[in-house]
Amino acid sequence: MAIDHAGNVLVAAGTVRVIAAKTGTFYGQRMRAGDIYSLPALSAASQVSVAVDNAGNVLAYSSSNFVVSMPAERSGRFYGKHAVAGHAYPIAGNGRLGDSDDGGPATSAELSLPDAIATSGPGDLTAVADQTANVVRLVPGVSGVYFGQKMRAGYIYTIASGGALYFPLAVTFDPAGNVLVQDGVSHLVLVVANKTGTYYGQRMTAGHTYALTGAAAY
Repeated sequence: MAIDHAGNVLVAAGTVRVIAAKTGTFYGQRMRAGDIYSLPALSAASQVSVAVDNAGNVLAYSSSNFVVSMPAERSGRFYGKHAVAGHAYPIAGNGRLGDSDDGGPATSAELSLPDAIATSGPGDLTAVADQTANVVRLVPGVSGVYFGQKMRAGYIYTIASGGALYFPLAVTFDPAGNVLVQDGVSHLVLVVANKTGTYYGQRMTAGHTYALTGAAAY
């Protein structure tokens, strides 16, 4: 599930559905508070995870075509491409199952089973936790340096991988822009540091992964 900027609840369950928090027009549809609606641009595939970015765009991963898609909330440039409001665009994944093309265009990369995605405001970063590949990958909306790497908007990069985590079940960003991941094997919450600094009582280096308990670092 995700909460958008208007307070609406979005649920990925085959389609992406919206429970309106108040009456108004959202995602190009007139909605009434308390009623539930489907997003037509995402209704044709099996959506299993959903997030909302800083621009208000919905991002959803489909397990039927292995693609993270974005129906644009408004017209503009997002993730390195021009978008028109109401139209859906692929953000990551080329439609084939796998784990490839790191450091290249996100839409040319193979995705495996990213059952968890999350977004962060600064840079419109989108983190994808891929369970079977044991990686967390990042697609920045704005070019810059993130997690100790120079990154290009709309490209895909690994920020944590096997050895640092196994079977990531959930992912989110904290207010400092660090990524927190639930590790399904160690049952730890791991932190991937976006910038060097002190977080959760630990000194952390950008791009490295740490256990919140302080018991392990990679």
